[in-house]
Amino acid sequence: MKRLMAILLAVLLLGSLTVQAADVAVLDSALAAEFYASLGWPYEAMMDGLIDLFKEAKISFSVISDEDLSNSKKLGEFKVLVLPDNRKMDTAAVDTVLKLVNSGKLKVFGSYQSSFRDAANARVGDGNFQLEEIYDMKYAAWVPGGNIFIGKPDGLKDHPVWNGIPSEIELVKADQMSCEWLGIGKPIGIWLDNSLEPLREEDLNVALVETKGAIYSSAWFWHPDNLEEKEFRTFAVNIIKYLLSK
Repeated sequence: MKRLMAILLAVLLLGSLTVQAADVAVLDSALAAEFYASLGWPYEAMMDGLIDLFKEAKISFSVISDEDLSNSKKLGEFKVLVLPDNRKMDTAAVDTVLKLVNSGKLKVFGSYQSSFRDAANARVGDGNFQLEEIYDMKYAAWVPGGNIFIGKPDGLKDHPVWNGIPSEIELVKADQMSCEWLGIGKPIGIWLDNSLEPLREEDLNVALVETKGAIYSSAWFWHPDNLEEKEFRTFAVNIIKYLLSK
């Protein structure tokens, strides 16, 4: 009996020490850090703000590297992959991500320049996003901006990403890629100017689009200035929690 009790105690102790796998993978890209440094952009502040937000929201996450993106076994352990403006993305990593998404094993939240160039910062194919098939967007032009809004589209029924927040979210740092919506997914956010009017014509005015396996925002979404805003932080957390629920 004592031996049995000892075995049971050991099993319980082992179970208490088991680390639960994280649900979300957050890419901390050395390629992105290098690109940001070349332009004097705030990469470390962006990543620190994102990570602090996830900790505050109690989102179970792990930070992964560029190399991890090509490891289908490792990447397949997660439910959601966050790609925060990783302009440079290795083509092998693109293939791995697409295979996991298309098999239904992974959801992606990408933003701004994510996958716009390969690891050498060179164009791939026609020069659009390597993840175009899940982002449902095609690059049109660069647009600097600030203090504009992402709004809930007219006619969009209640959607979890808009829970608990107004139907317009201000972006303090609103530099964006003006992109053409390809019409496959569903727009769940549009660009509004300071008068809360659409910023541009419909197909070029999608700020946030949902596809079967991803959500993509053409905004410089995780910029540290945006992460200081309470309503924006709720919006960001809503997006991640929604993808986890799909």
